[in-house]
Amino acid sequence: MVAPKDLFPAVDELAVTMQHEYEPRGLPYGDAYVLPLITAAAAPKRIFEIGTGTGRATLAMLRQAPDAQIDTLDLGTQEGASLGAEEGDLPIGDSAAFDFIRPGGTIIWDDCHLMHAGVSKALLQLRRDGHSVHRLTGSRLAILRTRPLTTQGDS
Repeated sequence: MVAPKDLFPAVDELAVTMQHEYEPRGLPYGDAYVLPLITAAAAPKRIFEIGTGTGRATLAMLRQAPDAQIDTLDLGTQEGASLGAEEGDLPIGDSAAFDFIRPGGTIIWDDCHLMHAGVSKALLQLRRDGHSVHRLTGSRLAILRTRPLTTQGDS
């Protein structure tokens, strides 16, 4: 486990704007603070959120990166996913083949706790495969930061 400041040293100097109302199955108060803090420290130009749910996490990130392009993906209602709902519609993309992260990018996972054992199992496999996945101390968040591409002459 790591503290956010171990991955983003600037977090100790940041102030974040937040508004949070807890909902069942939503972000707990602590994670609702840590997620915007990391967003402010990372200063992303683009955010891709999978599992939008209530949209509160999206809004929390948007407040810290108002100029970022944010794309979200959610399965929709319990009645069924909306993809392919119209006859003749072709799938837009294959999430199994989609490249979710670029060099220098960051992935943050929510739901890293006993109630979602599949998330933890997938993250353990990523670590076994050599990826530097860290659980954030005191939260149900995990994070992976990739190294930026180096150019000729960089060490």
